[in-house]
Amino acid sequence: MNEGTVKILVFLIFAYPVSRLLYKYIFHLLIPFMLNQEFVWNKYIEKPRLLFYFISVVLSLVWWLALSNNPFSDNGIREMAFQITILILIFLSSLLQYFTWTKSFAKQLIPAANRIYKKFTAAAMVAIAKDDKTIKNLYKALHNSYIDCSLDSFICLIKQIPIENNSKIKWIDKVKTRKDLTNKQTLLEFVFQIFPGVYSTKEEQLSRKSLKKIIADYFVQADNKLIAISDSNINQWQAKNTTPKMKIRKIIKDCLPDK
Repeated sequence: MNEGTVKILVFLIFAYPVSRLLYKYIFHLLIPFMLNQEFVWNKYIEKPRLLFYFISVVLSLVWWLALSNNPFSDNGIREMAFQITILILIFLSSLLQYFTWTKSFAKQLIPAANRIYKKFTAAAMVAIAKDDKTIKNLYKALHNSYIDCSLDSFICLIKQIPIENNSKIKWIDKVKTRKDLTNKQTLLEFVFQIFPGVYSTKEEQLSRKSLKKIIADYFVQADNKLIAISDSNINQWQAKNTTPKMKIRKIIKDCLPDK
């Protein structure tokens, strides 16, 4: 194949996904934004989509450079086979872009990618509850007094599986003297006891970022509002050993199997 034919094929391969992306971001985002009109930006889908587009473009550029560094020729079976192989690889790379516009991308691939990412980046966040029986015992002991959620949501927390916003765990424990305030101290104690990996024995310090992230990802207040954990909340939690903290610590300990 000559160079002109190859360029036409590459253009045809990327024509639809690139046009679809430009149409989406120009007519559904950029223009409404510039005209002060409402627009929909679903970060849970659009950000992963842009990531997959970026990966696809990088891979395609790598294959195109490999193709460009070899002479375009109509002669020779070996040269033709090499060109066809590179074009197939470019086409496979472009399939990442095609796939981001399917329903399976949002429903299956994004959750799967999140689970894989968590396994590589949060390996230390392993819960002390290892088996199903212990998880269920913990759920029963905490339900209606500390948490309000389904068993499936609680399992997602323990196993660090991404969870939907409308399925987050409600932390219903209140401050004894202020029944309108969520008890952040018992919540922090609960997360710390369940995930001892938030404290690095190697570095001898608490990972405040990990602690805040677990709470932000899996918990809401009784009225479904976000639970904001500040450094002062963590400092207060670390400062003294209160009765509510000891109580929840004992509940967790009683649910764990004897060693």
